[in-house]
Amino acid sequence: MTMPRLVAPRLDDPATAQAAPPDPPVLVAIRCVFGVGAEPGASPDGDGLRPVYRVELPVNAPGSLDADGVHEFDAASLLDALQTRACGRAWAMRLELDVAQTASAAAQVDLYLEAAPDEAPSPRMLHTMALPGGGRCLTLGTGLVHTPAAAARLAGTYVIGHRSGDGVQHGSCHVALGLTEFEFE
Repeated sequence: MTMPRLVAPRLDDPATAQAAPPDPPVLVAIRCVFGVGAEPGASPDGDGLRPVYRVELPVNAPGSLDADGVHEFDAASLLDALQTRACGRAWAMRLELDVAQTASAAAQVDLYLEAAPDEAPSPRMLHTMALPGGGRCLTLGTGLVHTPAAAARLAGTYVIGHRSGDGVQHGSCHVALGLTEFEFE
């Protein structure tokens, strides 16, 4: 995957653009979404995932991380357990990251995925939600993974950053993920 990759262009709203430097993006949520195919017996693919479980990892919650600073959840083992116990349904998983932009940042800079694990399948924009005051919350999601080993390969560091039209970086947020162990293990 080529990095950096544009995931959300700036808004075309000159009224909200300001001369002050834009605020960096802020990571507001990390979710592991587990689901089944659209029909019984169908393998989940593309946008055909029907979410069943969403496990959200705490972000910016004092005391929620152990000393290594990595957000950890054993998504690989959970996917394995779901697949092993499933009767007639195929399971898959994707990782979602919610990132917030202020109104001035959304008007001044583009949002880029600066870094992601090499084997994370096609991280892309899933949806955008307007925030009070003119900002926005963007949900980035990986493609679906169908095996515990593929879920483990979603682990690593994700970097989401702001860049102006001339390519100058204007702040970023980082998240390190471990998907084969639990916090405080």
